[in-house]
Amino acid sequence: MSEGVIPSVARNLGGWWRETLASRAPRFLAALGITAVVAFALSQSWQCWLDPIIDTGRDLYIPEQLARGAKLYRDIRYQYPPLAPYLLTLIGRSLAAYTAFGIAQSAVIAAALWVSLRRNTVAAAVATLFFVALSFCGASTWGANFIFPYTYAATIGMAFLMIALAALVHERVPIAFAALLLASWCKVEYAMAVVIVLMVVAITRRATPRQIGAFIAAWVASAAFVGLLFRDTKWLSDNVFASALTAGARAKHFYSFVAGTATWRDQALITLASLAGIVAVVLLLRMNRPLLTFGAIALGAGIASHGFFRAWAILEVAALA
Repeated sequence: MSEGVIPSVARNLGGWWRETLASRAPRFLAALGITAVVAFALSQSWQCWLDPIIDTGRDLYIPEQLARGAKLYRDIRYQYPPLAPYLLTLIGRSLAAYTAFGIAQSAVIAAALWVSLRRNTVAAAVATLFFVALSFCGASTWGANFIFPYTYAATIGMAFLMIALAALVHERVPIAFAALLLASWCKVEYAMAVVIVLMVVAITRRATPRQIGAFIAAWVASAAFVGLLFRDTKWLSDNVFASALTAGARAKHFYSFVAGTATWRDQALITLASLAGIVAVVLLLRMNRPLLTFGAIALGAGIASHGFFRAWAILEVAALA
């Protein structure tokens, strides 16, 4: 009997091991490829991240002044909510400390992207590769450098948003809401994004009404704390929402291009064309026409530019509804 049992157990263990390797090999290879891209990105950009002319330097000297006793909004003008500069006072004052912090927050974002999409190895790998290849450490401050970014408020807030995404995907609502709360105090745009996330969470029932109510109460309490902390400053009227940033011809011109209202007709046409392109790609995939599919993707990428993402947003809203 034992002579029959042992070979059977061995065969079962061997089959399990081969199945495990087969299932985990793509994930392992994807992680290995991402690690290689990270190493290459760091090596090709090493110590080329800092641009002292653009406003990177602001986030280097403001935390130092705060550590010496200065007060944000009263002694130092600052156009974002207060979390990022006070958080940066904890990391030290050397460029090496900032470099380590930039790499660490980038690793958090990459890991959060991977965790959010790990059920689909291809999607997880593509999303994470896009980040490490395009936004991790490009030698530029314009949204392509998370080591010395144009403002750490943007990158720190994005790290919190990505943590919230991963937590929501895996139904860790308390962690997600804590991360959303912190993200909202990095940039006003992120606070607006948090409102949208809460709406989506409520519609899709990812959180209970009690959890959403607890988050709102926590945010109101944090707002009261910030208001009390900066009660001797004009932190909203002269800093975060200063008239120089929100009113006047220059501000109107800037926001019209940021919001897309200045070129809405062109953007609408591009978005509609991109939407038609997405539909065409889906139909070609279903028809099993790979060459035509790749051609359609290449043509769309060359023509539509950011229109693809706007069109995708329309499809996401439709899917949500």
